[in-house]
Amino acid sequence: MATLLDLRRALRNGTVWIEHSLGFRSRERLFIPTESWRSQRRAHYRRLTLPQEPAAFLEPLTERAEAALQALATAAAAGGLRIDDGLHLSPIVALRRGP
Repeated sequence: MATLLDLRRALRNGTVWIEHSLGFRSRERLFIPTESWRSQRRAHYRRLTLPQEPAAFLEPLTERAEAALQALATAAAAGGLRIDDGLHLSPIVALRRGP
């Protein structure tokens, strides 16, 4: 029963298809046709507020990842972090409120 339900869900969401079925959509039909992409790609990038050059999008992400890894290395060197089978952080100390 579980297999049939999983197959039904896969057929509905398009991860599995039968070529001769009425609802068949080939992979080519799932994507924007090449001609349309060439003529409308700037509009798609603009709608998503993405730069057209991958490097312009990836550089800030790479910088943030490098900064986070550096902070992780600093915390590990200071003893505030222990890595074995899992990632363990030192408990956070509560701040005192008021006088």
